[in-house]
Amino acid sequence: MKEHPTQKHILLVAACLGLSAGAAAADCVQITEGLVVESPVWSPDGTTLAFHSGIDIYTVPATGGPVTHVIENAQWPTWSPDGTRLAFARAFPPGVWDIWVLELSTGALQQITTSPRYDTHPDWSHDGDKIVYKASRIDHDALYVYSFSTGLHTRLTSYTGESPDWAPNDERIVFERHSFPEGPDIMLVDYPSGDEQRIFWSGSGYYWPRWHPSGESLILIGLDDIALNPCVVSYPLPSGPRLDLRCRSPWVGLSYPEWAPDGSRYSVVEAGDLTICDQATAVQSETWGTVKSRYRSDRE
Repeated sequence: MKEHPTQKHILLVAACLGLSAGAAAADCVQITEGLVVESPVWSPDGTTLAFHSGIDIYTVPATGGPVTHVIENAQWPTWSPDGTRLAFARAFPPGVWDIWVLELSTGALQQITTSPRYDTHPDWSHDGDKIVYKASRIDHDALYVYSFSTGLHTRLTSYTGESPDWAPNDERIVFERHSFPEGPDIMLVDYPSGDEQRIFWSGSGYYWPRWHPSGESLILIGLDDIALNPCVVSYPLPSGPRLDLRCRSPWVGLSYPEWAPDGSRYSVVEAGDLTICDQATAVQSETWGTVKSRYRSDRE
C-alpha cells in the first residue's frame, strides 16, 4: 500500500532535521565515563577493549566495568592474535615514539623500533608474525612492516599512511593517507607487493576505516547528506552501497568505529565515551539521499 502524501512529507521533514526512527537507546550502551577515549580495539576473544586516553593505555570489559590502567606514555594499542600481548607506540624517552610490545601476564617489554623520530599507529597481523606501523623518517613518511620471524623492517607504501588495519587474510591493509587539507584519502595496499588503490578521495568525508571480520566490507566514519552529520558507515567492497549504522549530530561527534571479532557488535567513541552497539538492531533510519530516491520512485 502506498503512503499518503502527508506521511511522505512528515518523513522528509524528519530526515531533513536529522531525526531517526531507528535504534532505541538500549541498542547502544556507553561503557566508559570521565576519560576521553581514543583508538579502542577489541581483544581477540571479544571480552575486553584496550584504548588510550591522553598518553596512557587502559583496558575495560566489553560489558562495562572497572577501567584498568595498563601503561603510561603510550598510545595506539593493538592486540596480538592470541590476546596475550599488546603492541603500541610509546614515548620513551618522552618525545621519541617507538613501537613496543607488552607481555600482559608478566609485564615484560620488548622494543620493536629505534627510530630517532616517530613510529606510531601499529596494527598486528592476524598470523601473529607482523606489525604494520606509520614511520616518520627524515626524508619520508610511509607504512613499514616489521616481521618477528625475520627481524626485518620493510617499507610498504610510497607515501605517508596512518591508522593501518590488516585485512583478516593479511593480504591487504586499509589506511588513511593525509596529503590534503580536505581530509584523508582512504587507501588499500596489497601485502607484500605494495600495490596501492584509492577507495575514497580526500574531501569525501570518510576516515578511520576498519575491516569487517569477513573481510568483505569496511566500517568507517562518514558524513550523511542531510546536514553533514557524522555516521558510522558499513561499506561493502569494492563499491558499496553504504549502510549508515548510526548517525549523530556534529556537536556529539563519532570516531574510532571497530567491529567486534564475531561481527555481532561494534564499538564507537561518542563525545569521548566508549559505546558498544548491537549490529543487528542499531541500524538507523534512511538517509536523506535514500528517502529522496524512494520518494521519487513512489511517485513514478
